[in-house]
Parts: sequence; structure tokens; C-alpha cells
Amino acid sequence: MRSIHSKSLAFLGAYTLCLQLHAQSTKIPPKPLAGYLHGPFMQRNETSLGPGFLGHDVKEVVSNIDKASMRSKSEFETTEQFESRIAAIAPPKQYIFVNDPATDAHPIDKYSDAGAFVYNADVQSFSRTITMFYVQGVFALRSITTPTGQYVGTNSFGVRVVVNRFDRTVYELQIDEPSSFFEKGGDYDTSYFIHLVAPVPREAAMSVKSHLRIAILCTLTKMEIQHEDPVSSATVDKPTEVHWHEKIIPVGINKVIVFDDRAGNILSVLEDRQGHW
Repeated sequence: MRSIHSKSLAFLGAYTLCLQLHAQSTKIPPKPLAGYLHGPFMQRNETSLGPGFLGHDVKEVVSNIDKASMRSKSEFETTEQFESRIAAIAPPKQYIFVNDPATDAHPIDKYSDAGAFVYNADVQSFSRTITMFYVQGVFALRSITTPTGQYVGTNSFGVRVVVNRFDRTVYELQIDEPSSFFEKGGDYDTSYFIHLVAPVPREAAMSVKSHLRIAILCTLTKMEIQHEDPVSSATVDKPTEVHWHEKIIPVGINKVIVFDDRAGNILSVLEDRQGHW
């Protein structure tokens, strides 16, 4: 009986171990957590940016540039010492930013339009056109809206409405310099266009569309963030008051990459190889 019992225990132990090993072998590996870059962008793979690629954090970049630009010269240091000190703490001049699709699929203003990806089944590719007035185009990367309360408003006719108040912070790129892939046109040749084309087989296009992202590799043209804080006033028809906080980064574009954010597969690239006009 002891021998049979010992064999049963040994068999049960071996069977349990097999189950554990099988569970480990069939377990789906966890999806790697994407994170923002904290150093220079180095593209090591020509066909992929990696799963969940986020590029640099535009909020962090704006904060660092603001801090660096607020440095002032001490009365006890020479101009050379001041410039050396600022150079030592200055943030990098080149960044890669990834768009927030919830933000950039809408016109920025009456002159600039970031466009949206549209699929053409006949040629099996996505296309998208970013339109800018002159070169001073603005591309919104991220928008953060926070409700800040309500109040009762009254117009000149005595109509009372409940007004919802919001703070909206928008992080934008302002294109200060043209790139070789910009195309000129429009009325009086005053518009510039970035035409993006991303070939995708028809059977995969529907699932790919919601995962299309744009990575913009750019160089700062000035070490200074432009801040604008307009207010959109409420009306009876639209009882919403929005306090805008626009944070605008002046840049020149070096490269535009269209990619699928699931595995980071690169679908198309536009690169400024010839320098500025």
C-alpha cells in the first residue's frame, strides 16, 4: 500500500508539474508598455518604430524649453559665461512627436487644416493632405480639456442659461521653415501642402485605419514657446465658455513617418533630403 501510495503521489506531482509547464508555455506574453523617449531619437529599424511608439512627450518638452528660456544673466557673470551656462542646461533641438488622432483630425484654424486619412480601395492606399497658409502652418499634436464648473449667464435680453466652463490646453507645432517635400499651390500660390500616401492592402485597411499615426521629426527654430490664451465666450445657442491655453513650438520638419501603432510598422516616409528652399 505504501508503494502504491508513493507512486500515486509521484504521478500526481509529475502531472501537476506538466500542467504548470503547459500553462507557462501557452501563456500570452504581456504587451510591452510604451513610454516616451527621454533621449535623442535613434531609428535603428527602417521598417518599424516598435510597438506603441510615442516619441517625445510634448508636455515635457514645452516645460523644459520654458524653464531654459527663463534663465537670466547674473550681474556677476560675463556674457561668455552666461552663454556657456545656458548651453549646458539647454534642452535638445531635435524631437520626434506622435500625433493624437483625437486632436489632429480637425481644422486648426481657417487657414490650416490637418486633414484626415481617407482610403481609396481602387489604388489600395490611404491618403491625407495637411494644408498650411504660407509656411506658417500650425499642426495640433495634443488637446487636453478640463471642466472647471458652471455658472448662470444672462444676455442683454434677460435670457438666462447655465454655462459650462472649460480649460483647454492645446500643444501645437508651428512650421516656420519649408521642407523639400512641401508642395506649393492654392489661390495666388499662398498655400503649402504635405501629401501623405500610405499603401495598405484592401483586406487589412479597415483594421489599420484607427491605428494610423504620424511621427514628425523636427528641429526647433527658436528656443522659445509661444503662449496664447484666448477665451471663447458663451452664447445662448452654445452655452460653453472655453479658456484656451495654446502652447506653440516653432519648428522645421525633417521627416514625416506614417506608421501603424500596434507593431510600429512604417507605412510611408517623407524626408527633407535637399534642405530648405
